[in-house]
Amino acid sequence: MPSPEELFESIQSSPEGLSIAAILDRHPGLTRRTAQRWLNELVAEGRIKALGAGRARRYVVAAAASVPTAAIAHGFPGYILLSADSRDVLAYVDQPLTARTPVGYQRDFLESYQGEPDLVSARTAHGGNCAGWVIPARRDCRPALMAAPS
Repeated sequence: MPSPEELFESIQSSPEGLSIAAILDRHPGLTRRTAQRWLNELVAEGRIKALGAGRARRYVVAAAASVPTAAIAHGFPGYILLSADSRDVLAYVDQPLTARTPVGYQRDFLESYQGEPDLVSARTAHGGNCAGWVIPARRDCRPALMAAPS
């Protein structure tokens, strides 16, 4: 039967962390309850961290879990592969608002946008009187999700 130290070494050898199912596969003589107890002890000692919940929970070495990465910070575990462009976008979004380059609107595009051909914005058709309403081509006002006021 394996020991808590062998369990820790298994987690340590897997940089992306291990689920309890993967731990049990690596240690067939270990019961689920014993594995859970040992994992809880290792977490309490601060040697490992539990990331996620339920079946998605993975156990990683605490030092590896404390290293901030864009993938972990945004909820993408290491086993979900992200393209270089995706990592760049996540790194950009992770910056404070003041560090980001402001983006403006292209007025020509916004003014020329027609939307769906059979629907017209209430703001356009009625000068903003029915904000948030959708007006079908026949022009009778009705709110998108609520009954019309009487």
